[in-house]
Amino acid sequence: MIATTLILLCIPAAVEVTIAPDQPIPFVYCDDPLILEIYSDTDVQITGNLKFSSSRSGERTEIAITPFQVYADSPYWYVIEEPPQARGYYTLEVNLVCNGEEYKKETRFCRIDRPASLQHIPLYAHCGGDSEACVLTAAKSVGIETIHFLASSEFLNALTDEASLLGLHLILSLSPQQLQQAPEYLAEVIEARCENIVRFEIDCRDIEQECASLMDAFRQTECPAGMALSVPDAKYFSQLMAQSPNLSPKHVSLTSAEWPDASEVHRIRYIAAQYGIEGLQVHVANPLWYPRSGQSAAAFLQHFCEYRSAGASHIGLNASVFADDMGVQEMLAFLNGLALHFSGQAYVGDCVVHSQVRAPLFRDGANWLAVIWSKKTGDSINLPVSGATNLELYDAFGNLLKLDTSNETTVKIDCGPVPVYLKGTGGALLGDAAANGLNIQVRYFLAQGELVQNLPPTLVELVQKAASESGSSSGRLRFLELMSAIPGLEEQWHTRQVPKHIIVPAILLITEMAKTMAILEEDRGELFMDPLRDTLSRTEESQSLYLTGSAGTAKSRERGDWILSEVRRLVEEAELMEKAERKIEAGAIAALAEARGLCLKSAAQADVPQEAPEILPQPEIPAEIPEGEGPEGELVPEGESAAPEVEMEVQPELKPQPAPEKKKSVKEEKPEEKAESTVSTPEEGIHVVVAGDNPYDIARKYKIKLDDLLKWNQLTKKSTIHIGQKLIIRAAPEE
Repeated sequence: MIATTLILLCIPAAVEVTIAPDQPIPFVYCDDPLILEIYSDTDVQITGNLKFSSSRSGERTEIAITPFQVYADSPYWYVIEEPPQARGYYTLEVNLVCNGEEYKKETRFCRIDRPASLQHIPLYAHCGGDSEACVLTAAKSVGIETIHFLASSEFLNALTDEASLLGLHLILSLSPQQLQQAPEYLAEVIEARCENIVRFEIDCRDIEQECASLMDAFRQTECPAGMALSVPDAKYFSQLMAQSPNLSPKHVSLTSAEWPDASEVHRIRYIAAQYGIEGLQVHVANPLWYPRSGQSAAAFLQHFCEYRSAGASHIGLNASVFADDMGVQEMLAFLNGLALHFSGQAYVGDCVVHSQVRAPLFRDGANWLAVIWSKKTGDSINLPVSGATNLELYDAFGNLLKLDTSNETTVKIDCGPVPVYLKGTGGALLGDAAANGLNIQVRYFLAQGELVQNLPPTLVELVQKAASESGSSSGRLRFLELMSAIPGLEEQWHTRQVPKHIIVPAILLITEMAKTMAILEEDRGELFMDPLRDTLSRTEESQSLYLTGSAGTAKSRERGDWILSEVRRLVEEAELMEKAERKIEAGAIAALAEARGLCLKSAAQADVPQEAPEILPQPEIPAEIPEGEGPEGELVPEGESAAPEVEMEVQPELKPQPAPEKKKSVKEEKPEEKAESTVSTPEEGIHVVVAGDNPYDIARKYKIKLDDLLKWNQLTKKSTIHIGQKLIIRAAPEE
């Protein structure tokens, strides 16, 4: 427990003063009184005053102490009358007169909210020292639920015990040697705390080729928690994946002694897609960061928003930044403000494209949060808010600020290096952020030379038009065309027409564009022709067919199983949008779910072999276009599209692998012909199941109803069929 205790030597008395004695560290809940505990070894009469100073506003408050008596060896709790109530970080100057002698001391404390008022924020704290340097109660007080430890820490046992008692989750970083053979002390900690460990972070340096097998063995013998690859940058991650073909990570921890550029998150996710992995969670951590002299702790809030904008899942920071053996730090108050307003909302785009100001917008349904800051102090920006409701502005500590809403179309936001939070519901700002986000997504896609050169020119042109025609009636057509392209891309990979290092990144980027376009479709206000429930019903049928028809090993089903989980997540998102009265966006997300669901057919039929090096060359590290700049680095004027023109003389021919005599484009694919070629000739009235069969395709082959086929063979849509199984086929009943 950290107690800020002031020892005032009042001759002959020794007086001790502790702030917030009812808390483990010096913080005070906003709805609690501020208390001083005074202890003396002799009877003393206390008078004096208290001077408060806010770290941000600089506002000073002086409060006179009502005289009181402290008896020897009997602690006295003095309730301060009318102390500052605003959330924040304060310096308190205590001026006491003890039996006529004057003494001055200084301490610091935070005003924060009760944990029940806070959201869980996607942060974890790195604990690199003992319990004095790593105050776990401080992390828990602001909504941080996960603590990161080095497995080599000499305090590991004691700290993991304390974390477990507080209900915190654990991340353990393992060295190559610890992965190969866990020391006895580490094995004991892991055995005792396995249920609290959310993942291990693995350093594969010098063991790249055997890292995958060592990770599997460790999970089997020590603890089945998740595994994350720890990498310093995207370049090393690319090298690691090339040297370790059996790696299939679900988590990557981008860990560095300096905060990496946010573009590294984009690159790592793209590289993972080149190896067929969508849905990779990238965590960013700087376990050594501490604000430099003259630097505000608020700089972390900027890093946090930049990484979340780039798609990072969680961000890790040094636990001593918000509390250590010297007391609480200003960061604790900043994290309290973040936990009040940020609850893992999805990034949409920046509200404005500006050289000095950043304003990333995150949203949950129709409710959004814009985090606004500037490179210079005393800056301001006007934001379009027509149609928005529930507008509120907060400072970085979470205090409500005055917002002039007399103008119904714009609001002026004063900003500087310390972010402010603008919250609202619906309106123009959400659509503007989506349009800016879509421009960035399209530019990123077109910057990837491998995609532009190897995908059909019609698809590349379609992506380009997605940004230039968004928000118009033709934007709906572009959206639907992109949705129809996704299943064809999946099939081209599994039929080995195009390698996965082209197809999967393309699907990843198109899917992200589709989610952004769905927001713009809501702004247009035109309902989809297909009712939402019809679209979701067709999606459910695709899921059922996959579940009943997929076979093979867990490895061969890996892609299909991931797509299935993504489809279910999209269906859930569509239903949530419908409940939030965003019915058009719900229809668009349902259309995306249906498109991804149609990919299950190709994934179920495919036996995806390990692509040989001559077929899959070392993928290039993806290019990056900095946000807020055009293709050549120029500032993009507000309201203009950043999407560059694409010359359509690109050659779609692929060289990496042998191709069929006639290469079909996405639109030229004929699933009926493909299905016909994979089904054996059945006996009269009997169909013998072969690899890749599913009830839907079998019913379509014989031009019978799926329900009839299931009824004749005593099956349901959730039944599994097996290779060699004989199914009864009867003539289609007359209508």
